[in-house]
Amino acid sequence: MGFSASWTALTDSGSALAGYAVSVDQHATAIHPPDAPLQTGTTYSTTVASNGTWYLHVRGQDNAGNWGA
Repeated sequence: MGFSASWTALTDSGSALAGYAVSVDQHATAIHPPDAPLQTGTTYSTTVASNGTWYLHVRGQDNAGNWGA
């Protein structure tokens, strides 16, 4: 089953945005590990294994290495 999503771009007035760690899973409170690969775009598409409730997790990181909440 296909899954696609988009979000509004984040801004960082200090060191600028480096990118987003993005994942889709069935855990409502998942948090990305610090070594998650980053993407710079604001869209994401993937294939999920089955029907059910799926959660999109997006977390921004700035160029100083700080993660958003």
